[in-house]
Amino acid sequence: MTHRKIDIEPLALDVELLPDPAPSLNVSQLGTTTDLHGDTFVQVYESNGNFIVSVMTYDGSNWSLEQAFSFSGEYGDTGVLANHIRVRGDTIAVSSYDTVNAPDKNAGVVYIYRRVSVGNWVHEQTLQSPIDPSFDYPRYFGSSIAIGQDIIFVGLSDSNNDTGIISYKRSGSIWTRDADLVMTDGTTEIGESMTISPDGALLVASDGTNSDYAAVFEDVAGTWTQTHYIRLVTGAFSISYSTESFAWSPDSKNLVVHDWSYDQLGIHHYDGTSWSKTTTRSYIYDQTNSSYIRMFATNDGLIGIGDRINANPNGGGILRSFKFDADTNYWEFLGDIHHPNSPNNSSGWCGSVHAHQSGLVITATGDDVYGSDDGAAYLIKSNAGSFANLTYKVSDGSYAIPTDIQARQSGSLTSVQRAFTKGSSGTYVQVWERS
Repeated sequence: MTHRKIDIEPLALDVELLPDPAPSLNVSQLGTTTDLHGDTFVQVYESNGNFIVSVMTYDGSNWSLEQAFSFSGEYGDTGVLANHIRVRGDTIAVSSYDTVNAPDKNAGVVYIYRRVSVGNWVHEQTLQSPIDPSFDYPRYFGSSIAIGQDIIFVGLSDSNNDTGIISYKRSGSIWTRDADLVMTDGTTEIGESMTISPDGALLVASDGTNSDYAAVFEDVAGTWTQTHYIRLVTGAFSISYSTESFAWSPDSKNLVVHDWSYDQLGIHHYDGTSWSKTTTRSYIYDQTNSSYIRMFATNDGLIGIGDRINANPNGGGILRSFKFDADTNYWEFLGDIHHPNSPNNSSGWCGSVHAHQSGLVITATGDDVYGSDDGAAYLIKSNAGSFANLTYKVSDGSYAIPTDIQARQSGSLTSVQRAFTKGSSGTYVQVWERS
C-alpha cells in the first residue's frame, strides 16, 4: 500500500437549493434553529414579528414544503422567540423562554405539535415550567430539548448552575411529567446539553464543575436509567458543550465529541459493553474567531465542522470536512465546503448542519437568494452522489479521483480505494491505493 501526500482544495460538490419555505411572506433569519430526523426537516424563521415553523419532507427523490405554521405565546404574546426546535416522527417540540407576558418571562414553555395527516400539523399541548415562579432559579425551561419515542426531555439552565432535565411521557394525546433525570453520582447539573442517538438512547453532558464527562440514559423496563458513563476529556474540567458538540454514527456505536477548549475531536466507541475513547483528532483551523465553531454532522463516515469567519452572527462560514481512514485509524482532513455563491460572503453559512441520506442539509441564516437577509437551506452532496467519492487536487496541480473498486488480492476480491491522475502521455496513472 502506498500513499501520496495531497494538497486539498475546496471539494467538488453538487449544490441544490431547498424550496422557499414562505414564497408569499417577508421573512428573515431562516434556519436560525433547525432539526432533521428521518425525512422531515424543520426550521424556524421570523415574519413581520411572528415566528413561523417550516416543515419540509423528502420523498426519496426531492425535498418539498409540507406546511408552515405560526405559534404564539401561552400568555397572548406576539413575536415569541423560538429558542430550540426538535422533530421526531410526527412530533415537533418548540421551546421559548421569552414569554413576555408570563408571570416570569424567563420561566420558559415548550409547545408540542403533532402531525395528524400529511400537511396538517396541530398544536397538541404546551408544557410549562414546573418551577414556582417566586423562585429565582432555575429558569429557562426549554434551554435544551430532545424527543424520543413518546417522550420529551426538557432542560433547565441558567447562570447560577441550577440546571436539570425533566422528562414528559405521552399517553394518547396527553403529556404528563414523568421523572427528573439524575446521574448515578448525584450530579443534577445536566440541563444544557443533550442529544438522542439513532437507536434512541439519550446522551447528557454534565454542566457543573466536573463537566468533562457525559452519561447515557436508556429506557430500562419503562424507567430512564443511566447505563453508561463516558469520559469526554481526560484531565480537563469546566468544558462547555452544546447540543451541537456531539455527532453519532448511524449505528450509534461511535460518538464524535468536539472539545471547544482544546480545539480537538474525540472519537468514542461502544464495543457492546462499555464506551472508550479511540481517537483524538487535532482540529485544523486557519481562520479567525474560532469561538464561532457551530455544528457538525456525520454522513457516510464524514464529519463536518461549521466555522464562522466573522464575529457577526451572519458572518461567512465554511464547513471543514474529515473522513475516517481505516488504514491509519485516523480522521483525515479532506477540505472545505464553502457557500455556493461566495466563499466569504456574509450569509451565515453553516448556521446549522444536518446529515441525511440525500446529503448534508446546511442553512445560511442571512442568505439573500430569496430576499435580503431572508436565509436559505441547501442540500450538499458530492458529484458522485455520495461522500465516498470526492475529488482531490494533488501537489503537482493535477487531479486525482479516488474510486471504490473490488481488487483481487491474495486470490480473493477485496474492497480497495485507488486514485488516478492524468499523466503527460494522456493516460491515467495510479497515484495511491488504500485497502
